[in-house]
Order: sequence, then structure tokens, then C-alpha cells
Amino acid sequence: MHRLSAFSLFLGLICITNCDVSLQIIRNTDENYTPVVNGISEKAGTNLSLSCELFSNVSDNMIMDDKITWEKASPEISLKTRLDLEQLTKSTKMLYSIVKPSDTNKAVKNFIPLKLEDTGTYFCISFKYRLFKG
Repeated sequence: MHRLSAFSLFLGLICITNCDVSLQIIRNTDENYTPVVNGISEKAGTNLSLSCELFSNVSDNMIMDDKITWEKASPEISLKTRLDLEQLTKSTKMLYSIVKPSDTNKAVKNFIPLKLEDTGTYFCISFKYRLFKG
């Protein structure tokens, strides 16, 4: 039994270091799903949902994160590079205030309806895999 656990842990570590894991943002407006490549421009008053999904090149049951979270950029939280994410990870008080449970490998940000004050830069974060996408 102990050998199986050690082997599973070993496989997990190999996957974390060698698997291609990434985040993708999907835009949903009136049942129209499109990947987000650049910024989004949408009129106030419309309904908009952004889905951030964790993808990998291995079977889905090996890669799991149920704490993917959305944040709006602010002076306290701004991510431009992976180093910024590592600094945020070290700031445990800030980290615990923004990490929320999510669906497995997915977090959704709804703007129903979209308001002028929603304007800004948003990004989703997977602290487990040290990834972010804006």
C-alpha cells in the first residue's frame, strides 16, 4: 500500500514539472462562447460571463485545482509576470483573502448586467500551478 502511495505522489510530481498546464479564458455572451485572446470591449447593460479553465495535455483526472479565482487588478494586486505571482503567493494574508473555492479546474466571473464600474483589468489565478491569465 505504501509503495502505491509513493508511486502516485511521484507521478504527480513528474506531471507538475513536465506537463503542459495552462489557463484559458472563455467569453460567454448570449450563449456565444469564444476564447479571449486580447481585451474585451462590451456595452454596459449586457450580460457577460468569463470562464477561466485549467487545461493540460494529460488526462483530466491527474490535473485538479478547485481554488482557481478571479481578481480585478488594483494597486495591491497586480500581475504582469510570474515573479509578481510568486510575490503574491508569499504574502499569505493577501493570499487567504482572495483564494475562494471554485468548481474543479474552472472559475466563472459573471457580470449580470455589466456596469461602467466593472471596467478594468481582470485575471484568473491558479496558485496550485502558479499560473495566471488576464
